[in-house]
Amino acid sequence: MRTKLVLCGLVLAGLVQIADAQTRPATITFTDNSFNEDGFVVMRKTGVCGAPGVFTAVATLGPGVTTFNDPVSPFPYACYRAHATLSGVGDSGDSNDFGTSLPMSAPKRHGLRR
Repeated sequence: MRTKLVLCGLVLAGLVQIADAQTRPATITFTDNSFNEDGFVVMRKTGVCGAPGVFTAVATLGPGVTTFNDPVSPFPYACYRAHATLSGVGDSGDSNDFGTSLPMSAPKRHGLRR
């Protein structure tokens, strides 16, 4: 039986200095709808979701593991998807795409310096 995973969250870990960073940490979570998988494959592409690009496998997770901490998520945009694996049956379809986005910059301070 093929199942569909739903990528349901992405948390950017820590503040990013935009001028200095080419990568940033990100945590990807998804919902396990099959409960009988051998594991999961998490894939990533650089760029916004929906734009052309190639997804590359970045992690293989064990059964029931639905969180992946990516220490080098591309900055400023990355798009993730995942699928379940099951020996003898094949992989599930890919999940929906879920992307990171450029974080808001800190507000500018106006006025006199002390």
